[in-house]
Amino acid sequence: KDIISKHDIDLIVPIGDVELEILENLDTRCAISSHSDFKIKNIQDKFYLYKLIQNSNDEALKKLIPDFECSNSYDVINSFILKHINNDKFLCVKPRFTSGARGVLKIIKDDDLDLEVFKKSKLGLIEVGYKKFLKSFATYSSTIEDFDYVLCEFLPGSEYSVDLYLQKSVSLAVSRKRVKITSGICTEALIDDPFE
Repeated sequence: KDIISKHDIDLIVPIGDVELEILENLDTRCAISSHSDFKIKNIQDKFYLYKLIQNSNDEALKKLIPDFECSNSYDVINSFILKHINNDKFLCVKPRFTSGARGVLKIIKDDDLDLEVFKKSKLGLIEVGYKKFLKSFATYSSTIEDFDYVLCEFLPGSEYSVDLYLQKSVSLAVSRKRVKITSGICTEALIDDPFE
């Protein structure tokens, strides 16, 4: 509030979801959607976002999301993991509410940690064998009401953040390729169009 007053700020454009709740309560204009489906917690919840896309009428958009699961049931999680592991796919386990790659695990078929792969990983993902993960899941899920992790297919390749601004007929999308990530936060990016 002091910075807004001191510099006579007219508009704030948020660049991360962590700051949205704070900015929503300020006495200045913020570039935040007023759409009825827009709720701060929903935007930060990866499971809610996947479900929203899955239930949309946009078939092209639905094809872009990875196969995912979020459940307290050991049988459901075990079945989901085995379906993908047996097809030689990796899985990703991430907290529903997190920034960047904090708390993210890559589930692999074997229990061996591949230090060479880990060393080269830009995200600093920790690899864990699916048997060890299932053992840990059984303990963790029995102590909480709602499972607060999402399992999904691991998608290799470059990671992008896309800033999208819409106002009536004006729209602007800026794609940022994440070049360097420190503690889950992108510290170096390259403006890039992955669809060119």
